[in-house]
Amino acid sequence: MKPVLARIAVKIKELRDYQTIPKSDQATLEERFNIVWKDVSDLPDISTRQKRRLKLARNVYHRVLSENSNLFLPFILELSPRNIETFTKIDELFALDRLSRCRLELGHDARRICEEIASRNGFEKCFSFTDFIRSLFDKGLYAVV
Repeated sequence: MKPVLARIAVKIKELRDYQTIPKSDQATLEERFNIVWKDVSDLPDISTRQKRRLKLARNVYHRVLSENSNLFLPFILELSPRNIETFTKIDELFALDRLSRCRLELGHDARRICEEIASRNGFEKCFSFTDFIRSLFDKGLYAVV
């Protein structure tokens, strides 16, 4: 398996090439969006250990979102909550010049996919979600998160 940072770089290239979220990533994206924007404690059928893992992942995902909204999608698509437990290179991620300057140029289809996931799961009006959408898709109109 490739190192995590290399996988993130490959995912960035893939998202840039397709200018959307590939069908093969959409279920993963929905799962990870739910971790970020839904309350983990509302999930009744999971163990305490799983809830801790999800809360840790949520915190790390939020940190990436706040540091660089362009890295957020490739990061959450490549790092599962289980991978987050052993991921120790978060500071290295932001220090790498080629990743820190990452700019995704995604099309309207990618925006539609993100907004449909949010609507289906009830967080479409969540401020941090709408701010993420604006920062990623409304270039020049809003400051990047």
